[in-house]
Amino acid sequence: MTSNDLLPTLLALALLTQACASLPATAPPADVRYSIRPVPRADRTTLEVEMGFAGDADGVTRIALPRGRYGVLGMHRVATELRAEGAELAPVAGDERVRDLVHASGAKVVLRYTVDWDPAAEPGSAYRPSVGPAHFHFFGRQWIVTLPERGGEQRFSLAFDGVPEGWSAFSNLGAGAGPFEARASVDAFEPLVAGGDYLTRDLVLDGAPVAIHVRGPFADVAAVADDVERSIRLLTRSFGSGGVLPHFVVSVTGRGDVRAGVAIDNAFVCLVSPDATPRDVLLLVAHETLHNWLPRKATIEEWRGASVDEYRLDWFVEGFTEYLARKALLEAGLLTLDDFVDAFNADLRELARNPMRAATLDEVALAIEERRYTNRHERLNYNRGPLLALRWDLAQTAAGRESVDVVVRAFLDAGVASGGAIPEARFFDLLERHGIDAYADYLRFIVDGKEPAPAPDSFGPEFEHEEQVVDGRATWRFVRR
Repeated sequence: MTSNDLLPTLLALALLTQACASLPATAPPADVRYSIRPVPRADRTTLEVEMGFAGDADGVTRIALPRGRYGVLGMHRVATELRAEGAELAPVAGDERVRDLVHASGAKVVLRYTVDWDPAAEPGSAYRPSVGPAHFHFFGRQWIVTLPERGGEQRFSLAFDGVPEGWSAFSNLGAGAGPFEARASVDAFEPLVAGGDYLTRDLVLDGAPVAIHVRGPFADVAAVADDVERSIRLLTRSFGSGGVLPHFVVSVTGRGDVRAGVAIDNAFVCLVSPDATPRDVLLLVAHETLHNWLPRKATIEEWRGASVDEYRLDWFVEGFTEYLARKALLEAGLLTLDDFVDAFNADLRELARNPMRAATLDEVALAIEERRYTNRHERLNYNRGPLLALRWDLAQTAAGRESVDVVVRAFLDAGVASGGAIPEARFFDLLERHGIDAYADYLRFIVDGKEPAPAPDSFGPEFEHEEQVVDGRATWRFVRR
């Protein structure tokens, strides 16, 4: 995941898993049914949602209003005009985020509500909903009313209805408007829902459908879709098709001065400024595509622990993902060498501007414990990681050993063979067996907070290494001779 405006709560939510599996055609009716009708307005698109289910046997069913999974505040207020058939709505004292439905035992209940998001709200939040008179885009819990006290696996259905002519509507549950069916726990069912005047491109990779959706005031929307397709095809050839099967959705939405992306189940989503360069779009798409292998196919067991464990291993999960994206695009000719070098110059500049640039692991752990953890702490791994990967890759090449991308593929193979993850000790041992002095560098650059600055000759004789001052701090950059 990449963003120039990540919020602290995103640390534990960076790689949200929905665990939805398609139901067979003979499956019984869904336990919970959602129908979504987009309604264009003057400055936004609202969603008219109908939710159907059987009420609880005791005659009271609790509902939970939408939630801001990605750090967006007050999302429960997005659900307006709640009205129920077969039940009476009742407030819950002390908690405006939930309601109770009072009904006959096991009664059939239909809940209708409007999802109404103000497009001017929460301007500082990268992952807020995106709406306009010709589109809507909601992450996970941002639109959905749920039954929080339902335990175990539930059967869900979702469909779009009354989609305006010329619009497409999509989710990560399947291609088209549905209906889609899935099994999941209530907490895990939180599909992306989006639509509007998106340019839609359908392609097939190894027999599996991939849908690309792009919209926004880009200079050339089709060119953005071309770049997305090139990136996906490139990385699928490099890492295998398993990361995009059985169905995959890519959504690119132009919005404001943001560059953010997140990988979710069967999809990745990019929010980018309309004036983003082709390089920016390619790098973001490549990074999020690679997350379908690292960490979704294989990761380090301890990384799944979130909190400080996630932070202290994100230099690999996020930083090496970024490095591999840059390198793959360079080798395919989709990035120039100057673009490649500039990406590392950006890491050095961002570190120089970051007041937490020398933070040790103990200092970050204390910030997490005291709830002082910010985007500035999180961004350290996104900058340190690619610089560390570059350092190792150059050392491997100089010694005639396997490149870092080959080593990462070996890690992925080991993780997949072990059910999706390997222990941290085995991870470091694997790197050491490939000739990388990994644990010592981890202690130096992550635990002790030193900067893994590139060597002066990192990019060959065409580039020289010069000092620059960024926000009053001396750092380095590479420029052509």
